[in-house]
Amino acid sequence: MKWLGGVLLAYGAIMIALGVFAYVKDHSIMSLIGGGAIGVLAIFGAALAQNYPTAGYIVATIGVVLALGRFVPTFFKKGYQLYPAGLIAGLSLLTLICLAIGHFQSQGAKPDVPSDEQPSRP
Repeated sequence: MKWLGGVLLAYGAIMIALGVFAYVKDHSIMSLIGGGAIGVLAIFGAALAQNYPTAGYIVATIGVVLALGRFVPTFFKKGYQLYPAGLIAGLSLLTLICLAIGHFQSQGAKPDVPSDEQPSRP
């Protein structure tokens, strides 16, 4: 699923860029660490998915869920603040939906495994 790897790479790059932007603008080291960590998890998950799809997508999903857990409550608590909580929550939710779509597409693409059972003869 090359499209899903592209989505994860873009998500990771955006998270890293937002962390750097927050550090430059507000000197927020926590934003730099958080954005960098989530971005690296997403990019590492995309790279790992090339050879080990299940493990790679699980790693990427962990990063996305961490971002959602951090920014969705902030989005609602601060009166639907669009930046940064709304932007990060929206991108994370969109990426999580893409991961779910990719999961269900891969489940439908699996070939039927023939059984080892021989038909019984009367």
